[in-house]
Amino acid sequence: MSPTMEPDETATSATDDEPGTEAAVEPTEAEATTTAASTEAAAAPAEAVAAEPAPATDRLLDLFTLGALLALTVPLVVALISAGQQHWYPTGDMAQAELHMRGFFRHPPLVGAAGRIGSILTPYGQGSHPGPAMWVAMLPVYLLFGRSSFGLMAAVTVVQLAFIVLTVWLVRRMAGSLAGLVVGCVAALLVHSLGAAVFIEPWNPWLGIFAFFACIAAGWGVLCGRHRWLWVAATTGTFAVQCHAGYIPLVGALLAVLTVLTLWRWRRDRPAGYGRWWWGAVGAFVVMWIPPLIDQWRRSPGNARILFHHFTATTEDDGRARSYIGVTKALKAFVGEFSVTGPWVRGAFRQPYEPPNWLTFLLAVAVVAAALVVLRRLPVAQRRSLVLLFGLLGGSVLIGLFATSRIFGEFYSYVVIWW
Repeated sequence: MSPTMEPDETATSATDDEPGTEAAVEPTEAEATTTAASTEAAAAPAEAVAAEPAPATDRLLDLFTLGALLALTVPLVVALISAGQQHWYPTGDMAQAELHMRGFFRHPPLVGAAGRIGSILTPYGQGSHPGPAMWVAMLPVYLLFGRSSFGLMAAVTVVQLAFIVLTVWLVRRMAGSLAGLVVGCVAALLVHSLGAAVFIEPWNPWLGIFAFFACIAAGWGVLCGRHRWLWVAATTGTFAVQCHAGYIPLVGALLAVLTVLTLWRWRRDRPAGYGRWWWGAVGAFVVMWIPPLIDQWRRSPGNARILFHHFTATTEDDGRARSYIGVTKALKAFVGEFSVTGPWVRGAFRQPYEPPNWLTFLLAVAVVAAALVVLRRLPVAQRRSLVLLFGLLGGSVLIGLFATSRIFGEFYSYVVIWW
């Protein structure tokens, strides 16, 4: 990191190479307040250094993390090879995906997969999800395997694994080797619970899952002062949105907060090099949205207008007043997912309207409460980044509840798979 980082983020410059050194920020802030706070802050670095794993321990934890990543990769490769033993003829949404890939160079895709957005029988017509990031990401592997149906499945596997590895790497850089190992183990658990289909089927709701996780990890880094990660949050978040429009409220809110925070820090401190990363993030974001803008310009109505009309209309295509599932059903869906033995552990996909298990939900709440108690006992410097993480996740939950309450039409599990 540049030494010209803002004063309250100077310690994060060291974390670009090794995490766990954020405690160095506390003496400067505390000395600017009171003598008592200064004494407490001066002790924080020593505590953080004492708590930081030794290099040998770090290397051991990193090896365990690699083991977890290998453990989740092996079954996916086996499933991919097994699926490749038979010639696969995609149908339905999978056929649509292969048509996009086969015609990539003759008819470059400007939008995402068609979804339950509008209808060919309505004036606005059939709509698609926002953008073509999914097709672009899968293209290299698809071409590598000779533009075959197997290549399509292999491309999905590679893209999903890439986002998992990116998320683990980001968390490891933010919070250390132990945190990276924890996220790697959670990723392995998710691979088990989600099943092979999420990693070999070119279905757009699947492709946004781990991209959104990477966006959350990068957003956490930006909140903690790693402004260089803004472009990572922008690109991974845009990828998730272009895969499925359901991510728009979650990613849109996160990127809006990161944008305001970054501009405020820039205006406050004017650090050297800050503008370069800001404009890099803006450039990456704009480039990813050029194809949808071209689509909107070339045809009428463009896909962006169809999307806007579909999500802002007050009536259904047949003229009936539009009804939303409401807050009660949204909470019910959340309770069913936020559970110590929920689908993310057991692997059984549940429909969001099914009765939830309130006991396991309360156990999950107790775990979070215990984590908050432990958080209060940590040194100030370590506590700060974790408070920001809890705030980010809590805010995402609130936005997710609001977005879920505004769902209309059939309520399927894949619509809220980000829970």
